[in-house]
Amino acid sequence: MLRNPYACTKLKQTECIPGFLTFTSSFYVIVKTRSSKTEIIGFDATQNAYRMNVHAPPEEGKANREIIRFFKKEHKLDVEIVSGFTSRRKLLKILSKA
Repeated sequence: MLRNPYACTKLKQTECIPGFLTFTSSFYVIVKTRSSKTEIIGFDATQNAYRMNVHAPPEEGKANREIIRFFKKEHKLDVEIVSGFTSRRKLLKILSKA
């Protein structure tokens, strides 16, 4: 079941990540690559993960770099990928606010 409690398509991208997430050390994202643009599309409560579209293809780490760049630019968060380098489901760790 996909819930979209933050209505990311209707709000600015910086408002999609709730404030409590900046105090959480890690979170999951489920990635769909080769999309028209990079964005968070909602929260999947059944998998306890954010769903995310990424413009870059999943080749040679391009999509992973796009995810890190997205969180740094749009949400002012320094993140690193802890697990899921070659998987659609990735565990991201927040290092600090940029």
